[in-house]
Amino acid sequence: MTMTHRLRNYSAKTMKGYCLTCDALTDIKKSGGEYKCASDWTTALDPREPITASVTLDRLESKADSLRGKTDRLQRLYGLSWIDYLSLLDNANYACQICTNSFTPANPAHIDHDHSCCKGKTSCGKCVRGVLCRTCNTGLGYFRDNAISLINGHQYIADWANRTN
Repeated sequence: MTMTHRLRNYSAKTMKGYCLTCDALTDIKKSGGEYKCASDWTTALDPREPITASVTLDRLESKADSLRGKTDRLQRLYGLSWIDYLSLLDNANYACQICTNSFTPANPAHIDHDHSCCKGKTSCGKCVRGVLCRTCNTGLGYFRDNAISLINGHQYIADWANRTN
């Protein structure tokens, strides 16, 4: 098991990146098509070493902190409780409501809300529409939630598909 480091703004060319966990510029390594902080490799537990209660407790505390942070963020930004969030996921069958791709750790759910209701990045909770993948949520944002633009975009794609067939 490894301690997970969160890598941001890395370069495959220089093999350097900024690790949020280390809070520093660090070397990176590639494993199975995924880039990781070099410290990720050095903090691996030895599989021959027995797992002690303190190691297990540290992992549980880390997971609890992560969950606490996520629930706080849901409440602060969207006015949603953890139960509300799980209900949204359940109602969407754990998949994006537009492209129907399943949510995974690599493709997590994003909260979609009506930006015309509440100004800024926060929501009152009443204008939460559902959960989408990042690509679809960003796409709606680029269309500025304008239904006419989305319909025109659909027609544009359909016309192109008809022309090429």
